[in-house]
Amino acid sequence: MKAAFFEDDELTASLLAGGTWSANRDLPDVVKWVDLMSFPSEVLPILRSRLDASTAPGATQQFPIPKEGAGSQRSVTISDPYDELIYRCLTGRIVTAIDNTLGDEVKSYRLSSPAPGWRFRHYRYGDGERREDGLRFIESGMFGAFGVMDVRQYYPSISIAGLAAVLDRIGAPSCDVTALVTYLQDWVEVWGRTGASHRLRVFWGSGKRHAGAA
Repeated sequence: MKAAFFEDDELTASLLAGGTWSANRDLPDVVKWVDLMSFPSEVLPILRSRLDASTAPGATQQFPIPKEGAGSQRSVTISDPYDELIYRCLTGRIVTAIDNTLGDEVKSYRLSSPAPGWRFRHYRYGDGERREDGLRFIESGMFGAFGVMDVRQYYPSISIAGLAAVLDRIGAPSCDVTALVTYLQDWVEVWGRTGASHRLRVFWGSGKRHAGAA
């Protein structure tokens, strides 16, 4: 994938939207990419040179953080902001197809702004609706029991091939799916299979963790 794959307007819009996103992830960037957002005219040539030189994606860092209420830790991966910006652009090419596939029963991570400067509603915004739906079901004659479940290894269970199959099935543009999958596979080569599972997590967690059920 070369720099010509992206338009300047696409990169700039994703950059401006990405600052807010970077401040709301598990390990937030408290300055919200202010260094990049202050000089977008200098960011784009650097980003394009990395693409043309095949030096993106690059190195990452992993940090253990406590899992709330679980008494254990999870590993969170932080990537170079330039790599994340490219990744946001690639994701922006397919988020509309994903959002259009999901039904009204999916409350979290729905688009609030379209691509290329795409944003999601906060994942908590649907809690009230889900609670009301649950109470109505409990009060109905159909309710029989209540159970709780947790998937311990959710993100590592997502394979790149599985992700590609889901995106193809929902009608995401094939050229954009190929570009995204290639970028993820490049991450595998740069920092290994474990890293790939965390990189998929960034897509699913900040994007559409419900797409697998579409």
